Amino acid sequence: MDPIMVLWAALGLGAAGAAIWGGLRIAHARQFTGRGWTFERNPGEQPVFGLNHPPFGRDLGRRVGEVVRGTVEGVAFTAVAYETDRERVTGYAVIVALPRSLPPLVVGSPDALPSRLAGAPVPAPAGRAAWASDPAWASVALPILAPTLAALTAERGAALSVDGAALVGLGCPRDADALAAFVPQLGRAAAALVEATPGAAGAAVSPGLRCPAS
Repeated sequence: MDPIMVLWAALGLGAAGAAIWGGLRIAHARQFTGRGWTFERNPGEQPVFGLNHPPFGRDLGRRVGEVVRGTVEGVAFTAVAYETDRERVTGYAVIVALPRSLPPLVVGSPDALPSRLAGAPVPAPAGRAAWASDPAWASVALPILAPTLAALTAERGAALSVDGAALVGLGCPRDADALAAFVPQLGRAAAALVEATPGAAGAAVSPGLRCPAS
């Protein structure tokens, strides 16, 4: 075949591939903005400032690839695609603000839990593992979180974390319908945790973790 024809064919395929990729990126963003939410690529680390429990606050090369912000059924949320040079979170990490900081707690499928966690292992629902700094509080919180954890559909990486003044769900698919279904459940779990924790009512939300409405 004529080398010039080969070159033109290669250029044509490259242009077509770029057009398809660009169209997919636009469609991915529009599924969120079409609901009145905001979508941003490569926003820097600001969306996860104040989060310190794994997968946040460790390793180098921390990067938020995209962030979605909005409100579902009155629950304000921030969802981020997050990775470091050692780990990539499956799906979105979905963040809902709490009215005050609560004791650290992480619960999820054993493969989802990082190797370095603060606190100690505590009894968890069947098929799950959990770490907490306050076992007595964990015994109250884990039954509250169990239905929300079950709602995460990721085969790997599904976990919930009480991280200061935030409840974080790891493993929500990067899909608008999945977010719309999961956020209210996360919000109900957050409200139940606050209600079950003495002294929670009326405290201020940490400004760094406030999840703005759309």
